[in-house]
Amino acid sequence: MTDVPLLEVKGLRTEFRSGGSVFAAVDGVSFTLAPGETLGIVGESGCGKSVTSLSIMRLVPNPPGRVAAGEILLEGRNLLALPEHEMQAIRGDAISMIFQEPMTSLNPVQTVGEQIVEAVRLHRVVSSTEARARALEMLRLVKIPSPETRLDEYPHQLSGGMRQRVMIAMALACDPKILRRPDLGRLAPGCKADFSLVDMSHPYMKPAHEPVRSLIYSASDRAIKHVYVDGTQVVRDGKVLTVDVEAATAGLIEGQRKRLETVSQRDWAGRTVDQLAPPVYGTKDRLPQSRPVS
Repeated sequence: MTDVPLLEVKGLRTEFRSGGSVFAAVDGVSFTLAPGETLGIVGESGCGKSVTSLSIMRLVPNPPGRVAAGEILLEGRNLLALPEHEMQAIRGDAISMIFQEPMTSLNPVQTVGEQIVEAVRLHRVVSSTEARARALEMLRLVKIPSPETRLDEYPHQLSGGMRQRVMIAMALACDPKILRRPDLGRLAPGCKADFSLVDMSHPYMKPAHEPVRSLIYSASDRAIKHVYVDGTQVVRDGKVLTVDVEAATAGLIEGQRKRLETVSQRDWAGRTVDQLAPPVYGTKDRLPQSRPVS
């Protein structure tokens, strides 16, 4: 391990303007990430986990957002001081991010193979044939069935789980040093959850062989326990809390339970809200069975 961390975030503050007001979505977040380390960031929805990752990638939309203070050092280089063309060379190569909503991230008029090939050729000097072979290799890696066929299909032709696997394949295509992965048990509304992603994705996201990869794993609650982490930070209202992670995650779960208890309505099938909420804690959980309308 070198003296210089792979990634060091110091006093990060990201603000959003709304009308005449300024809201700090991330306020004073600091952490370091060593080569090969996995960092877990735990916090309820809206606490600033995703904005932290977008800030590191310099993908916060401006306006209305901006990184107002702090430093983001990748192997000693301050990413906030780089010109945009240098940052574009880093995104998807040295640092990659699995986006949680594939239907808004994938191009609907390009095949999934074309999109992975584009990502590979953007960062590697390879022929189109070599890039296509790499794309096929990545689809096999994430265990998409019939990858030779899926390579030439469009996003709408794939299931929600397969689209999420395509996003993983694209993020891994250039062997990034740092990979930010969300809680893959939570997908976009209307997208069928693929709970096997929670458990099976970690081994190939962090391979035992070279290159050594570091992970930043974000989760809303006890889903973090399904992934081995070297360190954990709890975030609330954009700030890192200096509390025990077990106590903090227990508090998050208890808060969710109390919110569900306050809702007394039932749906047409007679199921309570907690029965309708999709489970996110592992492959043993099951989605409620749909019932025909009588």
